[in-house]
Amino acid sequence: NYQDHEYDVKAKATIRIRKDSLMWLNFTAVGVSGGRCLINKDSLTLINLLKKEYYVFDYEELSKQFNYPVTYDVIQAVILGNMPKKIVPEDKVVRNEEFYKVIQNNGPFKLERRVNKRTMKLESVNIRQAWTQNNATIQYSNFVLVEDHAFAFRGLVNLLYESDLGKFITNVDIEYNKVEISDKDLKFPFSIPNKYVRR
Repeated sequence: NYQDHEYDVKAKATIRIRKDSLMWLNFTAVGVSGGRCLINKDSLTLINLLKKEYYVFDYEELSKQFNYPVTYDVIQAVILGNMPKKIVPEDKVVRNEEFYKVIQNNGPFKLERRVNKRTMKLESVNIRQAWTQNNATIQYSNFVLVEDHAFAFRGLVNLLYESDLGKFITNVDIEYNKVEISDKDLKFPFSIPNKYVRR
C-alpha cells in the first residue's frame, strides 16, 4: 500500500532481486497488470501499463526529491530489512537486555537503528536531518525463518520531508506472503513499447 499527497494505491507485487545488482517488480491491481519497475545501480525505471507511459529516475533526482541520499543499496536494504549503512568504529552502540541501538551520522543525517539482541535482526530505523523536520522511520515485524534466515514479513515506511513544492508525507506498507531464496537464474522481463510516452 503506497500513499502520498497524490496517490493512494493498493497493489500486489512480485519482486525479484539479484543481490547487489538488479531488482524487478511487477504490480497488479484488482487482477490487472498495472506496472513494472526495474531498479539497477544507475537508475529506476517505472512503466505504467494502464496509461502507456514510463518514467526514468536517476538517484540524484530521487535524492533531491526526498532530501536524502537514495541509492540502489538503500532501496535494497529497505526491501530486505537490512542495515542501510554499515557499522564503522566511530558509530555509537548502546546495549540493553533486549536490543542494540546503533547511532550513526551520515552527513547531515542522524541514523538510529534498533537491532534485536537475540535474533540480530533490524527492527527499526529512524533517520533525521539536522536542520529540518525531515524524518523517516522504518519498522520491521512478523519475522519468519526462510531457510536459515529470519525475514521480516511486514515493513512500514513513513517519510516526512520538505521539498521545493512544500511538505509531504509518504507511507508505504509492505506485507509479504511468500519469500524464496533461489540459486537458479532469475528472469527479469522488461521492455518499453515504442508507443509509450516518457513522462
